[in-house]
Amino acid sequence: MSPMLFIILLCTLPNNLTPIIPEEFADDIAFAVTADTLEDAEEKMSDAIERFMEWCRKTKLKIQTQKTKCMCFTKKLEKTPRLYLEGTEIEVVRVFKYLGMLLDAPNLTWGPHINMIKSQCMARINIMRALSGTSWGANRECQLKIYNTMIKSKMAYGSQLLISASPSNLYKLEIVQNMALRIATGAWNNTHIPALQCEANILPLDLYLHSQSIKYYYKVKTQKENSAVKN
Repeated sequence: MSPMLFIILLCTLPNNLTPIIPEEFADDIAFAVTADTLEDAEEKMSDAIERFMEWCRKTKLKIQTQKTKCMCFTKKLEKTPRLYLEGTEIEVVRVFKYLGMLLDAPNLTWGPHINMIKSQCMARINIMRALSGTSWGANRECQLKIYNTMIKSKMAYGSQLLISASPSNLYKLEIVQNMALRIATGAWNNTHIPALQCEANILPLDLYLHSQSIKYYYKVKTQKENSAVKN
């Protein structure tokens, strides 16, 4: 019951935070603002933080200042923004994990996130290796299921955002997929990638990420009441 009551409480979040865009998920709240200059963004965010803290005091909610971070995404970071929460300066960070995505400032390249995902997936590749064998172990169908459920799904998380990454960064994940497909099909290391993908009936990873992104966009677009697409 308490999580539901907390969600109901969040519905009373003040709607006068414009131009700040508040995003809530469970007990995580993020504020975002766009501006032509860093000074303008800093002023708008400071004002929104003060109004938000007034609401917190009224609802008797306590914010964990040590867990509150600030990130600034810009092509020209001439100085660091200074924001305060209850008299404590908010730490400005270059990398921060939010809802499973590793954000990197100031350019949002997705490089740290992709490196993290690659490292985690390589550990799961070892599981496929341990289960493979020429005369024993999991067959091709089972190995591909392992890949799709344990590795591919992890790489596709946040595909709507990852498609903006550079080809060189996305290629790091393509390498992971190619390794998994070779293990599943028993193909040689010098097997041509298109042939390998056809044999496994798997799309190139960049095309798959784009297809997932399009599916998500269509799903959201058809939900007319969704606040993200009302305008």
